[in-house]
Amino acid sequence: MRKEFPLRIVDQAQTQRTKKGVIQTMRFSKREVAAFVVGLMFLLLSSAPALAGITGKVSGRVIDTETGVELPGASIRIDGTTMGNMAGPDGSYFVTNVPAGSYSVTASLIGYISMTVKDVRVMADRTTEVSF
Repeated sequence: MRKEFPLRIVDQAQTQRTKKGVIQTMRFSKREVAAFVVGLMFLLLSSAPALAGITGKVSGRVIDTETGVELPGASIRIDGTTMGNMAGPDGSYFVTNVPAGSYSVTASLIGYISMTVKDVRVMADRTTEVSF
């Protein structure tokens, strides 16, 4: 019959079993813990630039130029991509996760002539305003 020896955690120290079955605790000095924390912080802070965004956002409003009324339901499309959105009840819209670059943005609505704004520059981590 095999004899079981329970593992206990003493003062939050890591425990392990030796060859003889006796529990032995491993303690870390304050210097070792401090070095680990400093190393972890360095690792996290040095990787921050790698986590920077590479996409931007396009937003704006669609308004009837003659009456000044918002146009809900207008379709906004970024030409050359599969990205776009529809204007909300107040005529505002936004398209997120647009890769940085230069695009043409088109707004269309049944009963209105489509309007295209060319050379819209989208920058990473920025919002570009395009209103129609």
